[in-house]
Amino acid sequence: MTNPCVHPAAAQAWLRVAGWSADGLDGLPGRDPAGIVDRILGKVSSGSIILLHDGARGRRSVEALDLLLRRLADAGFRCVIPHGSRVF
Repeated sequence: MTNPCVHPAAAQAWLRVAGWSADGLDGLPGRDPAGIVDRILGKVSSGSIILLHDGARGRRSVEALDLLLRRLADAGFRCVIPHGSRVF
């Protein structure tokens, strides 16, 4: 999700805006880690950008991330930081 202010602000900070292609809807109430991961795995393919929220949503996001990373590795995927991205 974006608005007209996002791209100029990102450019000023030398950042790039990226959209996601697989969302587990982990921010919705009542979502369990296994359901979050199943939803993401149903949408993921090579080059996917996965959206997950930080731990502020509670322990379930952390548990979902742990499970997701294990299942992605088991499926032969690996996680990378896009070339040219700034990481803080």
